[in-house]
Amino acid sequence: MKNNTPKTIFVIEDDQTMRSLLNTLLEIEGYNVTTFCDIGLSQFIKEIEFYKPNVILMDIHLKDFNGIEALKTIRYTETIKNTCVLISSGEYLEVEAVKAGATGFLLKPYIPNDLLELISTCIQKENNPIE
Repeated sequence: MKNNTPKTIFVIEDDQTMRSLLNTLLEIEGYNVTTFCDIGLSQFIKEIEFYKPNVILMDIHLKDFNGIEALKTIRYTETIKNTCVLISSGEYLEVEAVKAGATGFLLKPYIPNDLLELISTCIQKENNPIE
């Protein structure tokens, strides 16, 4: 039986144009999207713990905190440590992102289909965990 409940994606991106484009793209694809910009790390972690998004898409270079440090915090927080986190950056920082626990990495600018494929893979793994 397939779960048709819309999946929730948190997008944390400080570039307003990018945030708007991602919001539109993901909503068109049927996802519930919440975007964040000016939020501190501790509040962002509380939002993740409360809403339990299926996927987080996070830029590395943010105004209020560093995405790699946020990712490490997520991975060390028991209640949310298994959340799918996709990291994006205009710099090639895939090795650092994966070492910190990223589920996937996207080098900006990326093709929307690459993002949608990574999100789909995350959700499939969530629905069919291998223990």
